[in-house]
Amino acid sequence: MLPPPLLSVYRQYKEDTDAVASWLAATARAHGYPANLLTNAIPSQQRQGGRLKGKARKTQQKPEKKSAKFKYTVAIKDFVPLAEWIASRQPPVEVPSSFVSVINRVIADDDSNQRHSYFVGVLKKVRDVLKPRMPAGASEPTSRQLDEPENLSNMFSALTVYEPSEEDLESFFVSMASPTPEKPEQDIVYEAEAQTSIVDAMYPYMTMYTDLDRIRHQIRWIWATYQIGMVDLVAAAIATNSAIGLARSLIDDVLPALQPHSVWDVAQTFYFASCLAKGFSFDDILDANGRPSPETYDVQDDVYMVAYNVLTSLLPVLITDLPVYKDGSFGTYDPKRFRPDLSGQEKIQDDLILLTEMFTELVTVGRLVDDFPVQDELMRGIKEMDKTREISFHLVFSAQVFLDIHHVLRYEADHPFQQLMKQLDYMETSLRRQMEFHEGLEFENWPASNERALQGCVSRIQWLSNDPVFKAKQRAAARQNMTVEETLNRHRMLRHSPVLAGLMLFQFRGLVYDIGIAAANLFGSISYTWHLYNATRREKLLPTRWDDMDVLYSTLGSSNFHVGDAPKHANEYLVRYCLQMGVSVAFFANKKQRGRSIKLQVSRAGPRRFKDGAPVSKMFTDRYVWKTAAQFDWTAEHLYQIISCGRWQAEDPTKDIPTFMIAIDDPEANETLEFAFPYLEMHRHCWGLLRRVKKACEPLLLQSYGPNYIPHEGHLPQVVGYAFWLAAAGSVEGHAKVQDMRLLEIAAREIHELLDVTGSNAMIEIMRENMGLWLEIKTEREDGGAEGSERRVITF
Repeated sequence: MLPPPLLSVYRQYKEDTDAVASWLAATARAHGYPANLLTNAIPSQQRQGGRLKGKARKTQQKPEKKSAKFKYTVAIKDFVPLAEWIASRQPPVEVPSSFVSVINRVIADDDSNQRHSYFVGVLKKVRDVLKPRMPAGASEPTSRQLDEPENLSNMFSALTVYEPSEEDLESFFVSMASPTPEKPEQDIVYEAEAQTSIVDAMYPYMTMYTDLDRIRHQIRWIWATYQIGMVDLVAAAIATNSAIGLARSLIDDVLPALQPHSVWDVAQTFYFASCLAKGFSFDDILDANGRPSPETYDVQDDVYMVAYNVLTSLLPVLITDLPVYKDGSFGTYDPKRFRPDLSGQEKIQDDLILLTEMFTELVTVGRLVDDFPVQDELMRGIKEMDKTREISFHLVFSAQVFLDIHHVLRYEADHPFQQLMKQLDYMETSLRRQMEFHEGLEFENWPASNERALQGCVSRIQWLSNDPVFKAKQRAAARQNMTVEETLNRHRMLRHSPVLAGLMLFQFRGLVYDIGIAAANLFGSISYTWHLYNATRREKLLPTRWDDMDVLYSTLGSSNFHVGDAPKHANEYLVRYCLQMGVSVAFFANKKQRGRSIKLQVSRAGPRRFKDGAPVSKMFTDRYVWKTAAQFDWTAEHLYQIISCGRWQAEDPTKDIPTFMIAIDDPEANETLEFAFPYLEMHRHCWGLLRRVKKACEPLLLQSYGPNYIPHEGHLPQVVGYAFWLAAAGSVEGHAKVQDMRLLEIAAREIHELLDVTGSNAMIEIMRENMGLWLEIKTEREDGGAEGSERRVITF
C-alpha cells in the first residue's frame, strides 16, 4: 500500500483551523446555540424550489453514499461567542485534549510567523475562555520551528511535515462530529471563514514558500552528492522530477487560498518584504526601468523572481512559428567561471542564457517531436505555457530547479549527457551482439517477437543518437530563412538537462533490463549455471570465486535461484536443479536407455523464472519506460524510496551458515545494481560456459547417454542435470551405485579456465567502464579468522 499523501504546511494549517471552527460550531449547536446566530450558511448542493436538481438529486437517492447537505462557514467574529456559550453550559462541557492540541498548534503557527495578528488574538481569546473546561495540565503552544536545519542523513525528512497520528485524528474528529448521542449535526460541515486581504494571503504563500524552499534544498543536495559519485544519475533524475511533482501538489493546495489576489501579486509583495528584511532600501529594490535591481539577485533567486522574469520575457515569442535563436544572441554562457565572484547582473545573464536556450528546445519538442521518449516537469510546464499562454507557478518552480542544478554542477552539467551516451553506446553494442549470438540458430524458447524487441531497442537508440530535436529545429529554422549550427546545437536539450538525461537513461535501462531478464528466463542460462557453480564450490572442486555470479545471486536473492535452502550435497543438487527447471527427477531413472533420445518430463509448474525485482524502479517504469501510467500524488516517502532501498544479506552458497553479506555504502545502490546489471552479457557468458562444458564432457556423455543426449542447442542446460545425476546416483533410492563425480570435475575445470581468461568480475568491469558504477568485493574473516567466519563484503 502506498503511503498517504503528504500534508503541506498550509493544508495542515487549513485543516487545523477548520477543525477548530467545526468543533466550536458543532459543540455549541449540540448544546442549544441558536442556528440563526451562525453567519454565512452556504448550501453545499444547489437547491431550487426546495428540491435537489440533477446529479445532486440522484446522489440523495442513494442513502449508502449520503453526503453533507450544508456547509457552514464559521465567521471569525463567531469564534469567541461560540466558545463563551460552550463554557457557560451546565453540566460543564469537557474540552477534549485533541482540541487543545490543535488550537495550540494553530496559535503557534501564527505566532512563529507573526501573521494573522487579529486571527491569532481571536484564537487566544477562545483558548482563554475554554481553559477552565480543558483537561488538567493542558500544554501551552510551542513554535513548530519551521526554519530548523534538515538532517541530511535522512534525505527527505524535511519534506515530511506535520502528519498527526491516526489516533489523534480519530479521537478529535469523533469528539468534533459527535457532541451528543443524537448526532443532530451529522449532515453539516463547518469550515473557518477565509481571510482575503493581501496581508492574509501572505501567510499561505509563506507556508508554501517554506515547503518549496526545503524541496529546493534537497534537490540541490541530491545533485551535489551525484557530483561526487554517491548517487546514480537515474536515481537523482527520478527523485528530482518526483520532488517537483510533489511541489506541484503543494502549490495547488495553496493557490486557492490566495484569492482574490494572483500568486504574482503576493509574490511581488513577498519579494519587496524580503528585500527590506535583507537591508535594501526602497530605492535599491528596483532599477531605473522599474525592474528588479541586479543588486538584489540573491533575493530574486530565493523567491523565484529570476525564473519568473525570464519566462515572462519569453511568453510573447510563442506567437512565432518556433522561437529559434542563433547561438550567442543573449551572450555566451561560461560555466567555468567561479560563480560566487560574478556580479548580480552576470548571474542574471547566465540564467537568461540557460533558460532561453532550454525554452527553445522544449517548445520544439512540444510542437514538433510528439514521440519524444521522456518528459520531465519542466517540459510539461512549457507545453502547458505554449497551450494556455500563461505562466504557472509550478512552471516557475520547475524552471528555478533547472537553474539550481546548473548552479550546483556548473561545468559538469554536461556530464549526465556524456554518461547517457556512453551507456547507450554500450547497450547498442550488447544488443547487436545478442542478435549475432542467435544468428543461424533455432531456439524454440526464443520467439521472433523477442528478436523484434532487440531490433526495436537498437532502432530507438539510433533515433535518439541522431537527435530528432535538432532535426526538427533545422526544419523550423529553414522556414524562417535561418540556419542552425550543427557543432553547437547537437543534443543541446539533453546536454542542458541532467534530469532529462537521467530519465532517458532510466528508460533504456528499463528496456534492456526487461530484454535481459527475458533472455535469462527463457534460456535458463544464468540460474542453471549458478547450480553448477554452487555444486563445484561445495564439492571443493573449484578453488576460484566467481565474483559476478556471487553479486548477481545476492542482488536477485536466493529465491530466484532455488527452492528452499541452497543445495549442499549431491542429492540436493539434483533435486533443486529439477525443481528450478520444472522437470521430474523420475526422468533420470531411464538413464540406461542408451542410444535413445532423452526428453525431460516437464512438470505442471514449468521452469522457475526470475521474478520481477527492483520494486522501486518498477514503480516508475510504467510512467517513464512504457508511458502507460498517469500522474499520481507524490509523497516524501516515495522520494525516500528512490534514494534508499536498504541493506540486506544473503546466504553464501558454499557454506552451511549464512555468512555472505552484501554491505552497500550508498543506500540507493542495491536497486541501481539490480536494474543496471548487464544481464544479456551474463546470459551469453553463461551460455558460452555451458557450451564449453558440454564439449569437454561429450565423450563421457556419449558413453552414458548415447548420441542424442541433448537434442539441440536449446536444451543445453540439461548438461547440468546429467552431471548432477551421475554425482547423485549412489544416494537416489533404488539406484545403488558409487557416485560418479567426473562430469562435475570436468565442469569445475572449465569454469576455472574460463574465469582465468575473462576474470571472475567481467560484468563488474563492464559496469565500471560503461556505466560508471563502481563495485568492489573483498573477503573478510571475523572472530580472529576462525574457520567458517568468512564473509564477502560488496561495496558499491
